[in-house]
Amino acid sequence: MQVGSVVQSVKVARRAGSNASGGAFCGGVLGAMAVMVHEAYTVFSGHCLPIDPFTHVMAELAVCTPAGAAVLGIAASMHNRFLQ
Repeated sequence: MQVGSVVQSVKVARRAGSNASGGAFCGGVLGAMAVMVHEAYTVFSGHCLPIDPFTHVMAELAVCTPAGAAVLGIAASMHNRFLQ
């Protein structure tokens, strides 16, 4: 009996589409993680820039986090539009 209710809820969720705000949040997290991985690589490879590291990291976070959020938010919205 419970398997049927799970299948029914999956069908309803599939019809509703994906959550655009959830996609935007995940995109922001992925953008921030990409910056952190890039900065870790930069530090461990010895390619340090002559500018202040804090300013450099904050500038990259200010660009990459909203960009990732916008990309995945738009992708989720397009996915919802194509499902209609």
